[in-house]
Amino acid sequence: MAAALGARRELGPEYDEAVAARLADRMHEEIARQVQARLEQERAAHPQRMTSGQKVAITIVALVTGFLTTAAVVQMGAPALAIVAWIAVALIGLSVNVDRR
Repeated sequence: MAAALGARRELGPEYDEAVAARLADRMHEEIARQVQARLEQERAAHPQRMTSGQKVAITIVALVTGFLTTAAVVQMGAPALAIVAWIAVALIGLSVNVDRR
């Protein structure tokens, strides 16, 4: 601000508009920089979590995959592999739905 006043004194009143416009630009840039820094701090402090809809979708996909895998391994004659598939489904469900605060 002091620099803008000094420039105004040196350049004279015919440059008032240009000096004011440059001062406004600098203020705008500084405010934008501060807002961006604050937003980045907030994002770092509060990582984005999955919405309940996303959790439901992942859980449904895991369950459908479990059913299809079970059908496939039973058809192949290896029903013991179905247990592995359902353990994987359970782990996916837990990892998606357990709150990690």
